[in-house]
Amino acid sequence: MRTCRKNKQRLMYSLYESASVPEVVRDRDGNPMLDDDGNFVYEASADAIYGDPVSFFGNIAFRSGEADGEPYGISVGDYDSILIMNIGEIPINETSLIFKESTPEYDDDGRLLRDSADFSVVKVQPSLNMVVYLLKRIVKNA
Repeated sequence: MRTCRKNKQRLMYSLYESASVPEVVRDRDGNPMLDDDGNFVYEASADAIYGDPVSFFGNIAFRSGEADGEPYGISVGDYDSILIMNIGEIPINETSLIFKESTPEYDDDGRLLRDSADFSVVKVQPSLNMVVYLLKRIVKNA
């Protein structure tokens, strides 16, 4: 069974590119700062860097009820929605973001803000003709 075009809506995905690299903290003169043990002091940063969002059409459905205990080996509490696509249509994986209603937002350095997305991909379940992506809603301003 293939996904029907009439069931699809415009969405966007953003692929994970890398983790930001913490930079050495420098004083006013540009010299690297050292801690008490003589080690360099780094900025505390564990931000992920995502690529620019790409538009696509997908079939997204929201979880209703709790009749299925653990479909796909994952608890129903671990995801909020599913995205159903034909196999090979989009290159997303467990590190990708999905935008449904939100507009992508960027920080001062021009990097995509993860919290501006609506969903993160929790699990990818391929079959012969289709792929089911389990999505977890991203809580805004958390």
